[in-house]
Amino acid sequence: MNIHIALTKFTADILDVLHFFVIFFPILIYIIEFPIYVVRFAFLLASFVPLSWIFFRNKCVITVISKNLRGDEKEKYNFSEKYLSPLYNTIIKLFNLSDDKIGFEQAINIHWIINMILLWYYLFYYRCACN
Repeated sequence: MNIHIALTKFTADILDVLHFFVIFFPILIYIIEFPIYVVRFAFLLASFVPLSWIFFRNKCVITVISKNLRGDEKEKYNFSEKYLSPLYNTIIKLFNLSDDKIGFEQAINIHWIINMILLWYYLFYYRCACN
């Protein structure tokens, strides 16, 4: 394996770890205290993620870049299918969604709604200096 291929695959792996961190950041903020500006930026970023899916054929831009680095952009899987299927299958069962591609996409959307609520609650109630 040449060094260029190894470096791009390593970069893709790092990107996947960051992707995982971003997806679960709304839970981490209740465990680890981050500067408030980081949480505000995460809220803004999380707000735009679902909107960006329309431009990348229902895929996250991080998934597109990661697959491109690996050279497997022709493969049909996405980040959620590869790493988060157990979570989304649980959401499918909990919400009695159809066990197909549409149900899987609905589970992803439910997860993002939960993420947005967690970030919103954290910013406006949990850590709010409004009082």
